[in-house]
Amino acid sequence: MRSARILANIARSFFICTSLTLIGIIALWALAPQQIERLEAYLLGQYQQYYEQQYYQAVEGLQTDPASAIPRMEAFSLELAEVKNGDRLGQMKKILLAQLVQSYQRRGDYVQALFWAQQWLQFDPRDFDAMLAEVDALLANPEQKAAGRAKLQTLVTRYFDIPKIVRRAAALGLRPATFDSSAPSPSAGESP
Repeated sequence: MRSARILANIARSFFICTSLTLIGIIALWALAPQQIERLEAYLLGQYQQYYEQQYYQAVEGLQTDPASAIPRMEAFSLELAEVKNGDRLGQMKKILLAQLVQSYQRRGDYVQALFWAQQWLQFDPRDFDAMLAEVDALLANPEQKAAGRAKLQTLVTRYFDIPKIVRRAAALGLRPATFDSSAPSPSAGESP
């Protein structure tokens, strides 16, 4: 009996505190929207500041000690796994993935460079630099050179108006596929 009273008092106290907190938030929201905006800016700033510090530490480590910085960058990229393209931290994640690809390419580890280029491409499938990073990693690996050339041929055919893709393809002697206008076209009743 006594414990039931104690539990009832605790429940009432919890309900009163929660109600007062909600009323205070609603009053603050209604009466002082500038305070809410400042609070939002502060919270978002703290959120971003944590990730920016992690990012700058990883980049500084890449310049001073690349061997230990790369695993730190990989771990940081896992922290950013839920970040989507267009999020506040999206640009940071994109740069981090690009730096991972470049670091592995400089080390000559093209398997890891390909893995991170594909991660970059999954993050932003329309990023031409990510597409070219994947092609570079494929071309650098002797076993996948043909796949790299085929991928670059597909890119130059599809994106024939993007100068960096055209330049990269021209360096390998690839040109955009063109349709032969001298070939006869099927007549109205024939199937192609």
